[in-house]
Amino acid sequence: MFDPGKMEISLFLDNKKAPLRWHKVRWIPRAGFSFFARAGAKVKIIFRTKLPRRYGPLGCVESACILGAPWYPQYHGVIDDHPPPGASQRAFFHRVSLSTAKKKQPLFLGRAGVSTLTVFGSELFFPAAAGDHFQTSCQKGFCLFHTSSLKSPFRFLTGERLFEVVRTCKKTIKRLAPLPANFTMWLIETPLREELTMTLPRGALLFSDRSFHLLPLEYFLKFHRQSLARGIRETILSHNLAHKETPASGRWVSEMISTFFARYAKSVRGLLETFEWIPQIDLVLKNPRMEFRSSFFQGPDDKDSLRHDYRRWNNTQPMGNRLFYKLHDLFGEKELGEIIAGYLKSPLSFKKYLQKRTGLDFSWFFSQWLMGDYLVDYSVARVKRIRAKKGFYGYRITIVRKSSRPITEPVIIKITDSGDREVQATWLGKGTRHTFDVTLKSPVAKVHVDPDGDLSENSTTDDPLYNNVWPSPGWRFIFSGFVVLFNVTEMLNKFYMDADLLPRNSLRRRLNILTYRDEIIEGGFALAHLQYFGPVVNNSRLAYRWDLGTGFGKTRAIMGPDNNQRASKYTVFTAFNYNGREDFMLPTKKGWANLLASANTYTSDHTVEGSSTNFELLTEGSRYFALPLGMSFAAHMKAAAKLGPVHDEVELLRLSGPGKLQGYEVDHFPGRLMGIGALEVRHIIYPSSDLTLFGAVNLTRLSGAFYLGGGVISGGMDGPYTDNFRWGASVGYGIRIHGKWFGVYEGVVNLQVSWPLKKYPETREPFIFFISLEPLF
Repeated sequence: MFDPGKMEISLFLDNKKAPLRWHKVRWIPRAGFSFFARAGAKVKIIFRTKLPRRYGPLGCVESACILGAPWYPQYHGVIDDHPPPGASQRAFFHRVSLSTAKKKQPLFLGRAGVSTLTVFGSELFFPAAAGDHFQTSCQKGFCLFHTSSLKSPFRFLTGERLFEVVRTCKKTIKRLAPLPANFTMWLIETPLREELTMTLPRGALLFSDRSFHLLPLEYFLKFHRQSLARGIRETILSHNLAHKETPASGRWVSEMISTFFARYAKSVRGLLETFEWIPQIDLVLKNPRMEFRSSFFQGPDDKDSLRHDYRRWNNTQPMGNRLFYKLHDLFGEKELGEIIAGYLKSPLSFKKYLQKRTGLDFSWFFSQWLMGDYLVDYSVARVKRIRAKKGFYGYRITIVRKSSRPITEPVIIKITDSGDREVQATWLGKGTRHTFDVTLKSPVAKVHVDPDGDLSENSTTDDPLYNNVWPSPGWRFIFSGFVVLFNVTEMLNKFYMDADLLPRNSLRRRLNILTYRDEIIEGGFALAHLQYFGPVVNNSRLAYRWDLGTGFGKTRAIMGPDNNQRASKYTVFTAFNYNGREDFMLPTKKGWANLLASANTYTSDHTVEGSSTNFELLTEGSRYFALPLGMSFAAHMKAAAKLGPVHDEVELLRLSGPGKLQGYEVDHFPGRLMGIGALEVRHIIYPSSDLTLFGAVNLTRLSGAFYLGGGVISGGMDGPYTDNFRWGASVGYGIRIHGKWFGVYEGVVNLQVSWPLKKYPETREPFIFFISLEPLF
């Protein structure tokens, strides 16, 4: 993460200066160095560097940055739980001094201060923070290094609930008392988004500046309270256990124990599953990247799926959350509680204490679960009726496991009969297939693998909805969403609303019902079959889709002999779609594209011919790129052709309008062949807002976008398609207001205005202004 060209570094072996060469570490955008020393040699490394004003792997908000110290002693490129014989990571002691770019700027490095601080020790890194707006506030047992106001007279407007953080800390620390002598826990406010808290060395805890930005009801606030309490316990444990755990084992032992004490924490899953027909709720249930997911859902999945936690750099080991579930399966709740209580009183490391207490060697267990991440997928392969004694029903059930590497873990299978009686079976997990027989008093109704969700499943196929339930749970309804756009200048509106029917255990197909209104069609609907395939995106969809459908609509009034006449449009269509973008609010990579072909028949009483049938080909797509300083770049293209007879201008393509070439009226450029290209540079105007509407909607940030677009079109109702060539170009700017509903789902309101660069006599002045509920591309 540092530029070696700005560093002064020297290496001393046995008090003699040695040569040193910098090199890149694999694909990681960092510089590193390596050397070989004899056993017992003393290594002394001295280097100096200047940190830029906006630096930090977690990013900066305004002038507040969170960063890690620039020293990661490693063996062979990884932080190894088993270093080479005779070596110990504790042999690395280092001193870090940081100075801020501005004089008297607040700074944190082991403690709070200003301008310059120094810390010395053997930790793998030291958390540090600096920024103009940081303040220090201390209570008994803990201190806050924060940017938000500790007290606000306008909490109902600002949503600032730092007082909730303080109150939760007081209650949690009181329950955990007594604290270690001369110990002060530091809570550092930072723009965390994936996790509410992150435990760091030396009794430091990062907490999100969005903590408690929720609907101010007890039901919602308790999820953040229990997550913060779990983070505080983990931080104190991490400090207390540092003397008996290695840096590697210290990454998971403290979290495993804090997860044990929080095992009865409430989950929001039951409430959300009631509203799974709402697309935003459905996405929350499936998306592993949901903000603060581990605060709302309890389960074996690792926190920090982005792996930007400092402790997880350069290693793929699971964290303690997953290890808790494996130990719970191995020992059961009562015995695991006794093991944890005994370990906390023992001077031994967790591995050594476990071996001493049980007299057994558990190296197989730790080798399996600490050797790195894995993928596993369980499914009910077969349920077969077999003979049973009179009055009973016999079944032979087969369970299959597919995994990226060999693993052994106990699997619970729950069988329910038609009388709601339950039978539970356990597979010890040996092999990849397990077959067993079961006898029931009534016909089998349901077979469920891992009914409590204690196994960490990530499908090895391209469909992440696992076949854990037999028979198939059927289909469900989902309101897929809506698009609203209001063209203020022309007083036109666009509205799309669609709903889907889809299988519960598959992402591969849907039946889609669409109702819509746009600048040409005053009212219409379409019915389509959607077939998905390809890689998984956000656990909620597959990247590629093929559509086949039909539709009907009524056009707006036709400029003809009778201005009230409207044409009826009948269409059949097929389309190929790709959608790989993961972030809909501020995408910075990948994109989307589609290719559509349709046959359209227009019928109208006022035309001499009565009806016309023509064909339309269309392709469009967008690609997104990251830029420095938090900006992004979006490129959009669109091309279309109208083939066949056209009897009225309403049937022609339109080059201009929102979502096309902006800055011109919708009817400015009708034609047969068209192409559009547009660019947007998107930037953050105000990165973090505390404004809230009574907790229901939190306005999170304000962004802007510079627009530049151009397009060409040719052809008309009659004559060659290349006649009547015209072109246009425009510039514009959009303001996007980002908000989070109930602290869960983020939406955006887009206000956009565009001006034409190429003007014609009929060009309307001065601009086209519209409002939409999301960016147009």
